[in-house]
Amino acid sequence: MQGHAPIMSTHKIEQYLTERGFIIEHISNNVTKDPALDALALLLSFQFPTFQNLLRHIRGDMRKKPGFFLRLAGLSENEMLMVKNTCLMLYRNGLLSKYEFKSLDTTIHGEAAQSERAMKFLSGGWLETCIRIHVESFLNLAPHHIEFAQNVHVRRPARPDGTEKNFEMDALLAVDGTLYWWEAKSGQYTPEHTNRYANVANELDLPHNQCFLILGEPHTDSILRLSRLENDIGFRIIQPQHIPGVVEEIETRHRSGALKF
Repeated sequence: MQGHAPIMSTHKIEQYLTERGFIIEHISNNVTKDPALDALALLLSFQFPTFQNLLRHIRGDMRKKPGFFLRLAGLSENEMLMVKNTCLMLYRNGLLSKYEFKSLDTTIHGEAAQSERAMKFLSGGWLETCIRIHVESFLNLAPHHIEFAQNVHVRRPARPDGTEKNFEMDALLAVDGTLYWWEAKSGQYTPEHTNRYANVANELDLPHNQCFLILGEPHTDSILRLSRLENDIGFRIIQPQHIPGVVEEIETRHRSGALKF
């Protein structure tokens, strides 16, 4: 059963963007909720280290058919059970069109469903959903003024040659006019891809502790390299399981009235 998240104003977010030369082409805070997918998104994020390999195989299946084979050898009994049960939930919720566990060689054979709902969730929608769920905790941060928007499409400020570039931001949160930018990347992501985000962060006048790059499914060496470059990138690099802690930091910051982390 689907529902809608509470509708909030985006006036402060829009004002922040336009004052810095951004032209807004699309902004929305009317998010359709799917309780089953919300629960799965939280599960995948809380136990991300366990599911990282599964998500990588599913994404590979979505790029090249037919199906994926995932060996569970090397996992603990609890981890193996968690992966099997989660695949079964993905199957029962229509996100996998095929799921089979072969006990002889502890291998999972699965296939991603081709529906729009499944493709959107498995290709990275689960990570954006996770951000939205955790950020919704700010709705109870009285008496502060809270705004939230996802998939914000803008044109960046004109360059010296007069050209403007289209850009999309995954999620923006405004607390009393302080803007926080969240970007979710569920595929491979390396420092070579970061220049564009660093430039936009500068155009937005956003400091390092207000920009978050959440990496789902990266190689460990990419995480280490990106972490060393955090200040140059202009983003704080985190993994999905760390989102609640970052949200708590921001909430504590505003509850206490502190200006810095």
